[in-house]
Amino acid sequence: MGVGNFDLIFYALILVLIALAVCYKFFAYVIRSYFLNESTWFVQQTILSSYFVFKYLTSAIIISYLIIGVYFSVFTLYWYYGLILLGLTSYLIYRILKDIRDGKFNLRDDFEFNKYSTAVSFYNNQSEQYRKKSFQAVIDKIKRTEINGLGKEDYAEFLNRNVLSKIENVLTFEYYDSKLNHSISDHYTGNLFYRKFLKNLKEVLSRIDKRTNDLKLLNSDYQVIVNLLLNIKLLNFDDIQGYHYKIDLLDEELDVVLKERNDYSLEQYKDLLKFNGDSKKIYSLFEKYLEFKYNNSNHLKELKIQFISFVNFFGDGKYYEPPYIKSFETKDIKHLIGFFSYLSGKGLVKYNVQDLVFLVLKITGHEEEVNNTSFEQAHRNIKFKLSEIEEKALNARYNKLFNSLK
Repeated sequence: MGVGNFDLIFYALILVLIALAVCYKFFAYVIRSYFLNESTWFVQQTILSSYFVFKYLTSAIIISYLIIGVYFSVFTLYWYYGLILLGLTSYLIYRILKDIRDGKFNLRDDFEFNKYSTAVSFYNNQSEQYRKKSFQAVIDKIKRTEINGLGKEDYAEFLNRNVLSKIENVLTFEYYDSKLNHSISDHYTGNLFYRKFLKNLKEVLSRIDKRTNDLKLLNSDYQVIVNLLLNIKLLNFDDIQGYHYKIDLLDEELDVVLKERNDYSLEQYKDLLKFNGDSKKIYSLFEKYLEFKYNNSNHLKELKIQFISFVNFFGDGKYYEPPYIKSFETKDIKHLIGFFSYLSGKGLVKYNVQDLVFLVLKITGHEEEVNNTSFEQAHRNIKFKLSEIEEKALNARYNKLFNSLK
């Protein structure tokens, strides 16, 4: 066969590939819109009829690529195309073998997952026995999955062992079947209950890491994370997000955990700050301060209640609930530290500035900024002290409350 014939064959193949690429989307649209269930049934009865058929067909395709690559490299002028095809195929084989060796890929087990990952409409037309196999394929796939990229190997192993391997504690066949039965999603079952769930789980773990300063606020207690992730009340399903955690409820649960941890740990730091005098009178100064700073804020009422706990906790020595001040940003913290310099000047409170910064950051949930020196500077920075009008009004209230001390 001459070189010209090889050219003709090569260009014909190129035209065929272009035609296939142009027609692919149209073909996929027609299949999905009109023949999805029929095409799924056909594939399951042929290509996915058994593991061995799928295995040998996959092997045949890879071997065909290798033969075509060798043929173009040795017997045609287009050897570079052959080398490219050989290189890509060799890389594919390498990745498959590596993933098999690392336990990330199991052709037999993934065959079951892919076989039973079907369109929701197809799933709902199948027998209960088939639907249970679909559910079990998802469960097995989740159990085989390993969470990576968390930065701590022991943390990842703990989650793999205590969350993913126990997924059946929160995901049951009855729940799976009921949600899909009422679903009109265009996604496949494996996408809704596996891929979307794993993606959401990674986002949730990243969120928890940020909120807990890389778990430091939890003293790296991994069991706390496990308890959150296996809390069935925090999980939900819809056609868009699939199986996922409800972020708002998860945040609320995490707030409770962090508050409990904070309450416990604050007890050991109670002596770092001490108010001198009647707690009610001292709180009255805080109340006036809050009215100056947050008069137009929706949080004013809530802040007043939170600062009652703050003053009482560091006040007369009686036991009170440890304080926890929400909604404070960096500038709010700096202004509060500046206000303490006013109270200290009146002799109403004793503290070391560094200890004050530590406590305020802890109480406001900003412990991760403890090494930020600008907070200590705020204690003497005029920018964060009371204005002339504010100080005059506070002095008037102070004289009215504490004139007997003069």
